[in-house]
Amino acid sequence: MLTTTKNLKLSQTMKDIEKGFSAWDVPTLMLWGMADPWLSADIPEKLTANASNIEMVKLDEAKHYPQEHWPKEVSEEIITFFASSSCIKLLSGGQCPPYF
Repeated sequence: MLTTTKNLKLSQTMKDIEKGFSAWDVPTLMLWGMADPWLSADIPEKLTANASNIEMVKLDEAKHYPQEHWPKEVSEEIITFFASSSCIKLLSGGQCPPYF
C-alpha cells in the first residue's frame, strides 16, 4: 500500500484536486485522523483553508481509518454536520438544495 501511495504522482494529483475544490460549493465534512501514519494532515488542511463550504474536523488520536476505531466520535461529527447543514431545511418542510 505504501508503494501505491508513493506512485500516485501526488504533486499533479493535488493540483487537480485543488482546482476542483476551489469550485466546490457543496457543504462537505472532512474527518481526518491526525495520527495517520500514511497521510499527513498538511494536504487536507491546505485544501480546506480557503474552501468556505468544507469543514475539516481533526481527530487527534485517530489513524488512517477513524471510522473503525473511533465510531462514536465520527458518528457524532457526522450528525452535528448534517444537523447544521443547509439540508436541515428538508426536515423542517423547506426546500433542500438540488444536490440532495
